[in-house]
Amino acid sequence: MDLLKQLKTQAEQVEVVELQSEKTSVEFEANKLKTSAVSETRGTAVRVVRNGRLGFSASSDQQALDKLAVNALESASYGDEVPLQFPGSQPAAPVRTYDQAITDLPIPRLVEIGKEILDVILPVEPEVYKI
Repeated sequence: MDLLKQLKTQAEQVEVVELQSEKTSVEFEANKLKTSAVSETRGTAVRVVRNGRLGFSASSDQQALDKLAVNALESASYGDEVPLQFPGSQPAAPVRTYDQAITDLPIPRLVEIGKEILDVILPVEPEVYKI
């Protein structure tokens, strides 16, 4: 059963948020490449109002959505009383959060860009690496 539908049978109000992001980072330390990495985050967060009380749970384990639902409902037993109304169901507005041209840059190019930035900054502010 769909998580939202499942929770709607047990709580007055339900909000389910799914997120997914990918991050590529290139870090310099003391003007030298320190690390480069690619990481991905994916998870689900749930807010419920049950018996007038707020409950919350979140997890990155997509195989544990039943436990996520149970945790959200149980946390509402201890949650604050909330006189609020979640917004109605609606599609999220598209948000441009990245530029595909940047996304397609390979890590070696990102390292080059970092070195180019250092080449511009260091002649002007040679002590910058100490910050």
